[in-house]
Amino acid sequence: MRKNFLLTIYVLCFNFVFGQQQKIDSLTKLVKNYKPICNNLCIADSGMVKNLNELSFEIMYTNPDTALVLNIAALQLSQKINWPEGVGQCYNIFGSVHFVAGNFDSAIFYFNKALAHWTLLASQSNNKNIGAFKIQQAKALSNMGLVNWNKGEYKKAIDFYLEALPIFETLKDTGKMATVLGNIGLVCNDEGDFKNALDYYFKALKMNEATNDNIGIANMLANIGLVYNNLEEYSKALDYNKRALKVNEQNGNEYDAIKQYANIGMIYHAKSEEFKKQEKFAEADSNYTVALEFSFKSLRMATDAGYEELKANSLGYIAYIYSSNEEYAKAIDYNIQALKKEQELGNRNKVAFINGNLGSIFTKMKKYSEGEKYLLTALNISDSIGAVLLQRDNHESLSKLYEETHDYKKALWHHQKMLAARDSIFNEEKSKEFTRKEMQYEFEKKEAATKAEHDKAEAISIVEIKRQKLIRNVTMGSVFLGGLFAFMMVRTTNRRRKEVFEKTVSEVEMKALRAQMNPHFIFNSLQSIKKYILENEKNNAAEYLSKFAMLMRLILENSRKQEVTLEKDLSALEIYMQLEKLRFQNRFQYLIEVDAAIDKEDTLIPPLLLQPFVENSILHGVSAKENGVIKIIIAKRNQMLYCAIEDNGKGRNQNVKMEDGAEKKRESLGMKITQERLHIINQQKKVNATVNIVDLKDEQNNPAGLRVELLLPFESAF
Repeated sequence: MRKNFLLTIYVLCFNFVFGQQQKIDSLTKLVKNYKPICNNLCIADSGMVKNLNELSFEIMYTNPDTALVLNIAALQLSQKINWPEGVGQCYNIFGSVHFVAGNFDSAIFYFNKALAHWTLLASQSNNKNIGAFKIQQAKALSNMGLVNWNKGEYKKAIDFYLEALPIFETLKDTGKMATVLGNIGLVCNDEGDFKNALDYYFKALKMNEATNDNIGIANMLANIGLVYNNLEEYSKALDYNKRALKVNEQNGNEYDAIKQYANIGMIYHAKSEEFKKQEKFAEADSNYTVALEFSFKSLRMATDAGYEELKANSLGYIAYIYSSNEEYAKAIDYNIQALKKEQELGNRNKVAFINGNLGSIFTKMKKYSEGEKYLLTALNISDSIGAVLLQRDNHESLSKLYEETHDYKKALWHHQKMLAARDSIFNEEKSKEFTRKEMQYEFEKKEAATKAEHDKAEAISIVEIKRQKLIRNVTMGSVFLGGLFAFMMVRTTNRRRKEVFEKTVSEVEMKALRAQMNPHFIFNSLQSIKKYILENEKNNAAEYLSKFAMLMRLILENSRKQEVTLEKDLSALEIYMQLEKLRFQNRFQYLIEVDAAIDKEDTLIPPLLLQPFVENSILHGVSAKENGVIKIIIAKRNQMLYCAIEDNGKGRNQNVKMEDGAEKKRESLGMKITQERLHIINQQKKVNATVNIVDLKDEQNNPAGLRVELLLPFESAF
C-alpha cells in the first residue's frame, strides 16, 4: 500500500521562518523612502544595509531573484561605508537565499565565505565585539551543517554542528545550543537512529523551555511526535503534536499550525488502520472521521492563507484517507486536484506519486485502461528523476494490473523490474546501515574529544592566569628601561610610520573612490526598473532586471581590485550601455573599437573609469536625439593607453532637456570622482594620466558633439 510522508518540522538555520506580510510591507516602505545623508550618496547608512538584508531574508521564499538583487545592493553599501559586519551579514543572506532555492553548492560557497569572514574578524578583534563575531562564526558553521544535511552528507553535517556547539556553549548562548542539538536530532532521525534522535530532541526542548523560546518549543514537540509516529506509538505521537499545535496557535505561527493539523490527521488515520487490523471497527471508524476533520481543516487554512504547497499536501492526504477506506470516487477527485496543484508547483516527485495512486485506484475499480495510463505516466516520471522507491511501487502495480488483464508477458517483465528495484533498495539500505554505524562511532568519538578539549581549555586557563600575574610583575620592573629605549626610537619610528601612512591613505582613497561608483550605477538602474514596472512593461522590466543582475555581478567582481583586464571592464561598460539603450527606447547606437595591437585580456585598466564619461554622453549628449551615436576608441600611443569617448550630441555649451524637465549641466559626480582617481593614479604610479575634453564642430562651425580623451599608463597583466 502506498503511504504519504508526514510533513517534517525542520529546525531551519536560526529562525528561517516565513515573514509576515505586514513586516515585508514595512521594510519595503523603509527601503523606498530611504534617503542618504548626502544627496550624492557620499555617505551610506548601515541602517539601510540592515533593512535591505532583512527584506531580502523575508522575501527569499517567495521571490529569490529579487532577494538576490537587494542583497547585492546591501553588499555594495556595506563595502562603501567599510562596515565588515554588514559584509558578513550579506554573505550569510546570499547563502540562505541559495539554500531556500535548493542551490546547495552555491549555498555552501557563500556560507564558506561567511565562515571565513567571521573567523577573520574574531581573530583580529580585541574588544567587546569578539563575542558577536564568535556567534556569527558558529552560525556559519551551523549553516554549513544544515546544507550538508540536506545534501545527505550526514557525517559532514555532524562535524560542522559539533564544531559550532562548543562556541555557543562558551558564550553561554542556550538558544543557539538548543538549535544545534535539535538539528543533530534531525540528522539522527533521517538515518533511522530514533533513540539518539529523541535524546537530542529532549535536550533541545529542555533548553528552549528554559529560555521561553516558543518557536523552538513547538518545533521540538512536533519532531518528537514524528519520531513516535515512526515508532508506531500513536498516543505519544498525538500528544506531542497537539502540544506543538497549541504553542503555534498561541504564538500566531499559522504556517506550522497548518502542518500540525495535517500531521495530526494522518496520525489518526494510522490509528484507524491499526484498529482495522485488530478488527475493532467502531474504533477504526471513529479515528477515520477525526482524521478527515483535521485534514479538511488543514486544507481550509492553507487555502485561506494562500500556502499552495501546504494546500497540495492536504489534498493528497485527504485522497489517501478516502482511498484506504475504499471511497474511490472521492479519492480520485482529491487526487486529481492535488495532481494539478503539484504540477503547477513543479514537484515532479509528488506528481509521479499521485499518478501512481490514481493508477492503483483505477486498477482496484477494474478500470484497467485508465489505471495503465496513470501508472505508465508515474513510471516514466520516476525513471526520469531516479526515484527508486517509486519505480519499485509502479512496477509492482503494473505487474498486478497486467496479471489481472491476462497479459502475462508484461506482468512478468514488470515483476522482474520490481525485484531488481527492490534489490537495489535493499543494497542501498545496507550501505546506509554501515554508514550509520560508522557515523555513530565517529560522532561519539568527536563528542568525547570535544569534552576533553573543553576540560583541557579550562586547565590551560588556570595556568594562564598564574602566568599572567608573573608576567605583570616582571613587566613593571622593565617599564623604566623600556620607556628609555622607546624614547630613543621615537623619531625613526614616526618617520617610517608617516611614509606607510601616506601610502595607506592613497590606497584607501582609491578604494573609497571605486566604491562610490557602484551606488551610482545601482541608483540609475533601479529607477529604470521602477519606471518599467509602473508602466506595466513586464517584458522590458524582466530584460532590464536580467541585464542589471549581470552588471551587478561584474561590478562586484571588478570593484574589489585596483585594476582589471580591459576585456572585463569593456564587458561591464557594454552591459551598462545596453541598459541605457533600453531605458531611452533605443534612441542611440554605440560602437567600441579596440586597436588590433592591444590584447584586451592582457591589458590592465582601473575598473569603471570610462563609465562616467559614457554616462554623460548618454544623458547629456544623445538621449534627446533620434539617431544618437556613441563611439569608444581604445588605442596605444607612446607607451600610454589612449581612450576616447565621442558622441554626436549638442556639445558642452548646450544644456540638454532631461526627462523630468530639469536642465542639467555636463559635470556630474561620476566625472568628479574619475578626475580624483586620475590624480591618485598619478601620485601612486608617478605618471601623467590626463583627461582632455574636445568640442566637435560641423562644417558650419556649429556644435556637433563632444570627445573625451584619456591617457592612462599602459600596463600588462603578464
